[in-house]
Amino acid sequence: MHLSLRDVTGSASALLVNAGYEWRFASRVGVLVGGGIADIGSIKAMSSDGTSISETGGAHFNIEAGVRYYFGGGGGSADDGNK
Repeated sequence: MHLSLRDVTGSASALLVNAGYEWRFASRVGVLVGGGIADIGSIKAMSSDGTSISETGGAHFNIEAGVRYYFGGGGGSADDGNK
């Protein structure tokens, strides 16, 4: 990734992996849970005046959860269209 803001430019590299599962209910509500890992390499930033910073990354774990509501369609299970 490469970003810049005014006179500062930064870059980093990483490997990201996430996996999760979603449960859908007849009430059109879905519940999501998951987790993953990010292996971040070095992070570097430099300003136009030559000032720079460099940091090493490392492995970082994450968990995620969410709730969603389905407004359109029939809602319910994935095989509702087969009735």
